[in-house]
Amino acid sequence: MLELNTFSIAARCARTGMVGVAVSTAVPGVGGICPFVQAGVGFLLLAVTTLAGYDLVRGNALKVFCVLLFTPLSLAIFAWHGQVAWIAGLSLAAGSILGGLLGVRLTVLKGHRWVKGVVTVAVIAMAVKLWLS
Repeated sequence: MLELNTFSIAARCARTGMVGVAVSTAVPGVGGICPFVQAGVGFLLLAVTTLAGYDLVRGNALKVFCVLLFTPLSLAIFAWHGQVAWIAGLSLAAGSILGGLLGVRLTVLKGHRWVKGVVTVAVIAMAVKLWLS
């Protein structure tokens, strides 16, 4: 069964030695910055869940669940202060929903190896983009 909270990840990691100590320390740190800095959080969460022993499919499911938990709170805070570009945000939400549905279907059809390839390509593409800018 998939563990869907950061406390269970930290507890699981604490039983695995030094890597567990590092991951147990990283989980609250990543959890603390997630609501404020959305860019790159997915990669950080995937890195932590991978170090915790989850495969990419389960780690990605956990990542999406965590994002689902903190995004409404972040949206409420930014909306309260009038700092939301609603048209762009709704467009992004629609694209995220469609991409999520497509991603789930492809993950179920293609499996872990395909997800690993897609994540690798995405990480390399982002690294090249950041390097060139």
